Formats: sequence, structure tokens, C-alpha cells
Amino acid sequence: TAATLGWPAHEKDRAKWLACLLVPLVLFLGGKFLLRSLNLHHYGTPIGVDVTEGSFPAAYGALLRVTSPDPIAGVPLTAATRKLIYPHSPAFAELAWALEGPLTQSWGQAGWEAAPDHPRARQEIRGGWFPWALREGASANGHYQSAPNAEAYWQQVADEVNAAVESGALPGGPPRHGFFPVWHSSYTWTAVKSWFVALDLVVRFTDFGAHGIASTGTPEAIARYADYLHIRPVISPQPTTSDTVIRLVIRRGFAIVGWPLTMIALFATGVVVKQSYRVTGQRGRVAVLFSLWGGAAALLMVVALVHTTSFWAITGNYLGPCVPLIVICWVLAPIWAWCPAAQSDSLPDS
Repeated sequence: TAATLGWPAHEKDRAKWLACLLVPLVLFLGGKFLLRSLNLHHYGTPIGVDVTEGSFPAAYGALLRVTSPDPIAGVPLTAATRKLIYPHSPAFAELAWALEGPLTQSWGQAGWEAAPDHPRARQEIRGGWFPWALREGASANGHYQSAPNAEAYWQQVADEVNAAVESGALPGGPPRHGFFPVWHSSYTWTAVKSWFVALDLVVRFTDFGAHGIASTGTPEAIARYADYLHIRPVISPQPTTSDTVIRLVIRRGFAIVGWPLTMIALFATGVVVKQSYRVTGQRGRVAVLFSLWGGAAALLMVVALVHTTSFWAITGNYLGPCVPLIVICWVLAPIWAWCPAAQSDSLPDS
């Protein structure tokens, strides 16, 4: 949008316009190249993040490709599905002792709070925890002694499972890559509702807490993690102070004005869009507002999908980056609608 609407009318300004577009791209690609180069030098493989690159997402996608005989919403790979795969993938079968035993006993306890009465509750590993269980199982088998070793192992899993599906030995769908779960019929409406619940949290600060949540675990474990994260742990809730009262007042204020300001900003954005048809100076503002609203909407959708398919994600921790985007719209959209660009930038009447 910015590239289309921002094309300068004068040739002398186009080099600056191109530079403004290219510099962020160069910095982004250069940073990724640097990270991969450092990882190649230190670890022996040019991977930035193993959930988006390399053979681990390839193996995970291959496993999800297999048709489940007993699909369960929120569970990417049920025990019954895994048992179908083991005979066709010797590499994946190496994890059977762990997945069908200690890993399910530990990782399978998490995430069932929303469905505690499900017949398979705490007997299956839910989506938010299954990748970690796979890593732990592979590590226990010695496949994470080096990055190239892990890459080779997961590639073998991917190749074996994909070959079994392609040959018809395993029932399955089209090739998959990555961690997005197989869509379940119950997800659609839940995802829509979750999107609006997430938006309400952002707009009204419903997840705000004036006191920190007390840490759980042994004193030694709490101290170790606090030292690693360079933070001061919350051992017990602190008494209310004047700062706490001020924070609560601010939060209540946002709870009252959040939705009205959001609706005003959306209406004002529509006004700016309408003005942009006649005033060229408003077009750059449209690009900025669309970027802000679009960024917020995209993050809300990602969180809603994660919340629906994998684990509880509608929290301030995940949605925090949305807040400044929407608050900026609260300010800019009404100002730009009330004070449009100079009339000298207007397009001539047709």
C-alpha cells in the first residue's frame, strides 16, 4: 500500500522513495543472513529458528499429514495415529518408548483445563506441548548432540512418513510443512469468538493485574530461573501501594473509554479513506492507518488460532504488541480526519 500510494510525482524524489523502501528490506534480509551465517559457523547448520526452517517442521508436517483414526480437537497426533506410523517409520518408532510412556505422563497433563471430562483427557499430548515432547524424546535418544545430527534425524522421519503416505501404506492427505494443525470442524466458530475476545482484552485491558502472580516451585528452582531471566521473583503478593491504586484507576479508565475510542478511530479511518480519493496527501495516511489496523488484526488472528487449536493464548503477554498499534490509531485517525492534508495536494476535478 505504501509503495503504491507513495510514488513521487517528481523523478528527483524517486531515488529517496526507493531507498526508504529498500533499507528496511536490506536490514531484515541482512539480519537473517547474519544469523544463519553465525549458526552455521557455531553449530554446523544455517538455521535461524527450527520451527520455521530445517527438517523439524518438515517432519512435523509429515506426521500431521497422516489421517487420524480418532481425531481429537487440540491434539495434533493421537496415540492411535502414532501407532499407525511406527511400523512405517523406523526413525519415528525410536520415540515410541518415550511418547507412549514418560512423555505422555508429563506433557499430557497440560492444557486440558477447558475439557477436563474428555475421555482422553491427560492421556493425549495437546498441540501446544507436542513439539516439545518430540524434541525431548529425540534428545533422550541422542539426536540433539549436534545440530547436523538433529537435522538428519528429522529429515529421515519426514522422508519415511511422506514415502509411506505417497505409496498408500499410510492413509493421508496432501504434503504438509510446519506446525499449523489439521483443521477441525469445531475450530471455525471458536476461532471467530476468540478473535473478538482477544480484541476486547486489548481494547479494555481485561487481563490487567495490579499484583504479580506468585511464583510456584521449589525455592531453588525459582531462584535458578529468576537468575537466568535476570528478574526478581514474586514470592508472595505484595501489599497495595499508591502506585497500585494509580494503575487500577488508569486501567478502569481504559475499560470505560476503550471501545468508544476504537469505534471513533474506525469511523475516522473511513473518513480518511474517503478523503484520499480527492486529496493525495491523505493517501500516505491511509497506508499508515491500514498498516496499524492490519498489524493488530493479524496478531489477533494468530493468537485466536493458537488459542483455538493449541493452548490458552488470549493473555496480555501475547497480545501486548497490539495495544500501541490501536492506541496510535485512537490518536492519528481522528486528527487526520479532522485536519486533512493541504488542499494544494488535491487532485483536479474531473
